[in-house]
Amino acid sequence: MKPYEFSKPKIVHWVERIGADIRPQIDINLDQEACNRFSKWARETYPPLFDRMVLGHQRFEMLKTLEYPGKPSVDLTTFAMTPRGPVFMVPRQISQFDLEPDLPAIDEVFVKSMKRLRVEFPGRRVLRAGKVNQYIFDCDQKPSVELVSRMFSRINVPDDGELFIRVNLRDAEYNRILTLEPVIGQRQAQPGAPVETVGFGVKITVDLNNRETKDLEEHDWKRILDAADEYNQEGMYRFLNSPGD
Repeated sequence: MKPYEFSKPKIVHWVERIGADIRPQIDINLDQEACNRFSKWARETYPPLFDRMVLGHQRFEMLKTLEYPGKPSVDLTTFAMTPRGPVFMVPRQISQFDLEPDLPAIDEVFVKSMKRLRVEFPGRRVLRAGKVNQYIFDCDQKPSVELVSRMFSRINVPDDGELFIRVNLRDAEYNRILTLEPVIGQRQAQPGAPVETVGFGVKITVDLNNRETKDLEEHDWKRILDAADEYNQEGMYRFLNSPGD
């Protein structure tokens, strides 16, 4: 009998990110007017995802505050311009507050925003696109360090030890980089009180991107994102639940 079965109902935290490598790089200091125009367009087009901008020395981000009755507000960075290019982030489940936010589909946001970005920053080429899904699976009170070490390695790791596994299940077209890391939920009732363990989980990150660096057009972006969605729906679970096959 398997010690654990990964399945979608056990996901308690889920964040999607899509990023692109673009050349020439965007110089935030030199392109501040274009950054302002792009941010204004994004905030008008997707107000549920972007409500304010941070623009400064080598920093261009957009943020969103999620507010729900009876719960603390959640501040999120939903867009960042990195040295490699833009990254978009959409939370699908927020574990701290047991929320599933009603936000736009990230694939649509990425494709539409990248088309606008190339208008505001002309001459940029998209060389790589990738989608990252990060999950935390609830382990049903099973110690997660032991669970991961038993299912995915032959290493005996103590319950208070650390374990990090990374594997790239690449094929001719795509990198499929999975990382597995046990996580332990802890809380302290008040300063000086003992720290209590309140739960166990496994953090899984799946990063799918194109292997060949080349000029990518809109149909290429969509193909990569479709491949990532398909793998996260099926291939990820096949690997996690049958790692030796």
